[in-house]
Amino acid sequence: MIKNALLIFGICAAIFVFFLPSYLSMQDLSAKNSTYERKIRDLTKANEDLQEERRRLLEDPAYFEKVAREKMGLIKDGETIYKIVPPEQKKADDARAAAEAKEAAKEALLPSPESATAKKQAAASKTKVKKSTKKKSSAVKKTSSDQNTSTKKQNNTDQ
Repeated sequence: MIKNALLIFGICAAIFVFFLPSYLSMQDLSAKNSTYERKIRDLTKANEDLQEERRRLLEDPAYFEKVAREKMGLIKDGETIYKIVPPEQKKADDARAAAEAKEAAKEALLPSPESATAKKQAAASKTKVKKSTKKKSSAVKKTSSDQNTSTKKQNNTDQ
């Protein structure tokens, strides 16, 4: 009787060890499948909402105007928009603008390494241009003085 119980227990353990990985992977795939089904439902709903929005924009001029005014800030000719800003938001906007101005002032006072490198390169190229210009101008002067000398020689030989 104990032999039979051990034999049945051994068979059950072997089956459990053999099928357990398959069962776990099946459970994992089932969870992924339900996640993807939920995402598909959400995307289908969002797609339907966007199609309805498109239809309303194409067919309803009042809705089109409302969206243009609210989301895009468009106005008709001759209209003036007055924006009322709560005091808390105004303080936050002022603080943000002051911080941005301070940061811009820092950047203006402290040149970045890229700008210093660019300035060095620009100065080096200007120096090269000046040197090459000097060489060309001196070559032109030599050439013109050589021509003057040869012209004088020709005049002397002609006489």
